[in-house]
Amino acid sequence: MRLYQLAIATIFGAAAALPLTAPVFAQTPAPAAITAPAKPLTAAPVAPVTPAAPAAPATKAPAAATAKADKKAPFTGTVSINTGTAADLDKLYGIGKSRTAKIIAGRPYKAIDELTSRKILPQSVFDKISKQLTL
Repeated sequence: MRLYQLAIATIFGAAAALPLTAPVFAQTPAPAAITAPAKPLTAAPVAPVTPAAPAAPATKAPAAATAKADKKAPFTGTVSINTGTAADLDKLYGIGKSRTAKIIAGRPYKAIDELTSRKILPQSVFDKISKQLTL
């Protein structure tokens, strides 16, 4: 809003009636005539204010409980490292998208131990999932 429009709106009390894109010399509507109220104003009865009961403190679930709820059940089947899909390999412990891509890129394997000898999996992860791997 331009400064002169702001001044006009302030003087006449018609700020809402002025469009923001009004021309420079636009006519502003005259203010409505002020009339006295027909009957005197009286205050309405006010209900007494009662204090609200204090809210119960929010309780947090223990971190261990939420962590267990977020984890999915461990995978118990077997997966072929030569023919398994990326989704099947992702189900294994310690295997994410990048390790899945490395396993698939290194195919075919002659032995399961090649995953550690080629440094695709660390020994600690291999030890946990070796019983779930097949050729």
